[in-house]
Amino acid sequence: MTIITFPDRETEKRALAILLGQFCGHILKTGEHRVPDEALAVLTEQKIAFTVVDPDQAGQPRPHPLFRYSGR
Repeated sequence: MTIITFPDRETEKRALAILLGQFCGHILKTGEHRVPDEALAVLTEQKIAFTVVDPDQAGQPRPHPLFRYSGR
């Protein structure tokens, strides 16, 4: 499982619409999402921007990203 965030609410809604039927995951109280690693490939194929969060920094106000995909 990988913890990710989205740049804005609209991108988050698009991503969830795609992922909900294919994968199970969790939305954390902080707004971060815990998804299976395979979900990252689907988000990339659909050109949806996301940031992978360091698990040790999950829940912090400004976690240092491990990886950022711009959706291009």
